Amino acid sequence: MLAGGGDELQGIKRGIMEMADMIAITKADGANKLFAENTRVSFENALHLFPKKTSGWVPQVHTCSALANTGIKELWEIIIEYSAFTRNSGYFETFRKEQAVIRMHNTIIEYLNNSFYNHKEVRSLVPEIENQLYEGTITSYKAAIKLLDKYFKRHTE
Repeated sequence: MLAGGGDELQGIKRGIMEMADMIAITKADGANKLFAENTRVSFENALHLFPKKTSGWVPQVHTCSALANTGIKELWEIIIEYSAFTRNSGYFETFRKEQAVIRMHNTIIEYLNNSFYNHKEVRSLVPEIENQLYEGTITSYKAAIKLLDKYFKRHTE
């Protein structure tokens, strides 16, 4: 996160905060140092509002500055600590397996999506179907079925 960049408002979004294992507030130097520290405290307070992580790890918030060369070493130490913690608990391997399953499903969805929308007959029919939707002459369900039928070369009446 960049202190003073408006990122703190974006970062407070629930999904992002729940995923974070560590938050680094960057550019914590010069006139921005105090603001970065206040941002760090705000994020620490916000993280306490979320349920405990499945891994058992307690997310941490730290400031750093590449310009002043401060906090970088500490960030790396936390990364190593996190890696050791999750490997020792078995969470790392379990999460990797879950990610593999998710990647498989995402690959299938992406492949089917690309195959469907690049299908010559479907591609040529989409503008017509979209116009029918805008005109209200077809329902979304019927439009989808019509395109799927074209993709699978099913004949409908």
